[in-house]
Amino acid sequence: MHLAELCKRALAIAGVTYSTSPPTATACNNNVLGLVLWNLQKFSDAHKVLERALAMAETTYGPSHPTVARDLNNLGLILRDLGEVAGARTTLEQALAIDEAAYGPNHPTVARDLENLGFVLQDLEEFEGAREVLERALAIDEATYGPKHPKIARDLNNLGLVLRDLREVADARTALERALVIHEAIYGLSHPNVAFCLRNLGLTLWDLGALTEARATLERAVQIPTESLGVEHPSTQTTQDYLDALMREGMQCPQEGTTAGTWHKAHVCTLVWLPGIIQRTIAVLSPIYKSRL
Repeated sequence: MHLAELCKRALAIAGVTYSTSPPTATACNNNVLGLVLWNLQKFSDAHKVLERALAMAETTYGPSHPTVARDLNNLGLILRDLGEVAGARTTLEQALAIDEAAYGPNHPTVARDLENLGFVLQDLEEFEGAREVLERALAIDEATYGPKHPKIARDLNNLGLVLRDLREVADARTALERALVIHEAIYGLSHPNVAFCLRNLGLTLWDLGALTEARATLERAVQIPTESLGVEHPSTQTTQDYLDALMREGMQCPQEGTTAGTWHKAHVCTLVWLPGIIQRTIAVLSPIYKSRL
């Protein structure tokens, strides 16, 4: 039986057996069930359950309690997965305001809220705003955990991706290299987190036109999931697709050092600069579409 079904049964039993139970218990159960459904990618069901949990928390604690901020945060992430990005932004900004008032501007919970808001701003292509909140999150986490904590590596990775979108690719490389060093020191050289960081760094090196370094980095990023997950795993295949696209571009590109942004813009005149991940997707998919013409 799935964990979600177990939670539903437990919630139903609790509702029947403890009809006079405090509303906090039911709100907590709904929050847990919502998170389980979210992890099972049942986003619509999770949305309904988390909205119910939020309503109960607001009734129990009032609209400015940290528990309400927690539920708003979870609901905002569900809205993002449902594609309701504007609603997600509003919800996450509410959560951030509550937590800043409750904990002050430099608390780790505030950093979590800033990180989630940064993802949504990136989805909305408000890259400067995303950079601002992610830099705040990084500063809070460095003050809290020190410069070599895995949370810092995650923050640096997120910031590096936004810097790519801003075309500040050299700074993106620096952030991602810092993240990689931390991950390797904590997890070793063959951990999935290391592979993920290598992939992002490899794509950034591609953006910079450092094709030899990009190739070596993406080859490492492919090798790790190949050995641990197999060649058919989606993570392996996605990175392999990027590597294959890089190899094709390397054969066509007139010289090392031509940046990916310049290369694509020179050959696809209808494109302006796109976020890096979109350019990579175009590079991966264009040969497939050409083969079908």
